[in-house]
Amino acid sequence: MNSVVMKFGGTSVADADAIRRLIAIVSAQAARSGAPPVVVVSAMSKVTDQLLRMTADASRGERATISSGVDEIRRRHLAAIEALVPPPDRDAVSAEVEQQIEELRAMLTALAILREASPRSCDGIAAAGELLSSRVVAGALQAAGIRTAWVDARQAIVTDDHYTAAAPLTVETGEALKREVAPHIATGLVPVIGGYVGATRDGVATTLGRGGSDYSAAIIGAGLGVAEIQIWTDVDGMLTADPRVVRDPRVVAHLSFGEASELAYFGAKVLHPSTILPAVSTDIPVRILNSRRPEAAGTLITARPPLNDRPIVALACKRNITVV
Repeated sequence: MNSVVMKFGGTSVADADAIRRLIAIVSAQAARSGAPPVVVVSAMSKVTDQLLRMTADASRGERATISSGVDEIRRRHLAAIEALVPPPDRDAVSAEVEQQIEELRAMLTALAILREASPRSCDGIAAAGELLSSRVVAGALQAAGIRTAWVDARQAIVTDDHYTAAAPLTVETGEALKREVAPHIATGLVPVIGGYVGATRDGVATTLGRGGSDYSAAIIGAGLGVAEIQIWTDVDGMLTADPRVVRDPRVVAHLSFGEASELAYFGAKVLHPSTILPAVSTDIPVRILNSRRPEAAGTLITARPPLNDRPIVALACKRNITVV
């Protein structure tokens, strides 16, 4: 398949300006490849953290913080729609977001009454971030003249019932992707889907754990057999060292799956370690790119390492552990 998966992180969908950059990047990719890409988005920056804090507040019965928190999330998403989607389409997109917001408010209110947050309840609330952002991005792309189809991630990613850290079921997810996503690509539509979110066989919302949006992108790419998986973030690629520790690190242009996996596992924050696994199984290259500097080459990750001799590729660290 000539299509690619393009995953955009929270900072790449943080507000209207960020989403405008996303639209330009998606449009350029579609023109370049001649096939509609699959767009996977995280929640708006900091929204997932806010949802988890609100879940904790609700479990203590703190209804005032729930109300103000939901209102803030509502304001951010409606502001983006106001800036990106003109009438008359704006009303339909806003209505979809309002419905999701009211579902979120109802879940948090019920939790505040019960004062008990089960892992299943936490996932139902945490999933709202990606469901909301994907609605906004789909509406914005459509308004920009890019034919788009919103896909409910709960229909496309099938997982087990290990809530807050669910594992995708490979066979069932492959079938769901062919049913829910592939037909849109075949008819020239750009599917837009929230990362991080799935559902059990019974349709109960789950999440894949923190960093799960990258993992979702790789799962979708592997299930559809795309040409490339792109991770769009706010840095130029994987760096030779942590910029908070080493001044002026350089971008690593090319890594093998094994090298990237080790760097991610031992502290590199750009890529979630699980992202590599589906790509390895299908030999699909992964590319890390900067949505604020789309002209930058980024980092290419492939099954085979580059041919040039590289005694040291990069450094990454966890507390009390250093690997060279």
